[in-house]
Amino acid sequence: MITLIVSLYEASSEKPRGIGGNRRIYWQGYPYANNIEILETIFDDAIQAVPFLTKEQAKIAQAMAAFMYIWGLSKIPKWFLRYEFNHELDDDSIPRMLYFYAMFKLIKL
Repeated sequence: MITLIVSLYEASSEKPRGIGGNRRIYWQGYPYANNIEILETIFDDAIQAVPFLTKEQAKIAQAMAAFMYIWGLSKIPKWFLRYEFNHELDDDSIPRMLYFYAMFKLIKL
């Protein structure tokens, strides 16, 4: 709901925020419904991408992946949460795997 409100506000704004050419067209067609689907996938289905995690580790990775998606980040900021998954992958890779799994699943549908 928040993304719908923001997209409507930005589309009607005199100087909408954003990058590139016509920002107003971007905000008018903003796919806000996808946000819910992606977050649901992160918390419901994406755990299949990392079956080696414990339940506790999975919950932390899901929260980190959702944070990355909501804020449009490619890495978890050091101030947010440092968690060692004790795996051969670096600690940003595991939440990123969940994030990309959810994005790819949405594209495939």
